[in-house]
Amino acid sequence: MESFVSNNEDKTENTGIQKLQSRCSPIRFCYVVQKFNNELKAAIREMGFGKLIEMRSVKIYRALVMSLVDNFDVDSSTISVYGKQFKFNSKLFEWVMGAEDGGEDCVND
Repeated sequence: MESFVSNNEDKTENTGIQKLQSRCSPIRFCYVVQKFNNELKAAIREMGFGKLIEMRSVKIYRALVMSLVDNFDVDSSTISVYGKQFKFNSKLFEWVMGAEDGGEDCVND
């Protein structure tokens, strides 16, 4: 599995700071989605990703993303925020991401 977090080992001095590797560009994504025809948009909505079509360009705060990644426990599906544990479930994911849970498992090959 590809890791999206690196230890910044390619730098000459080791600062111990992790670097988030992301090719995500909300601006480009929104531009591409605007070019979709109605048939493609309908298919995306049918799959439960209609909110992505409505998304407007947003700024990604990489420090916040890194904090979320660092504080998320995959095994228990919880995130630690200021010492409190919050459990993630499919309904919370739907609410946060705007993507419906289709009930199918994702298989990681």
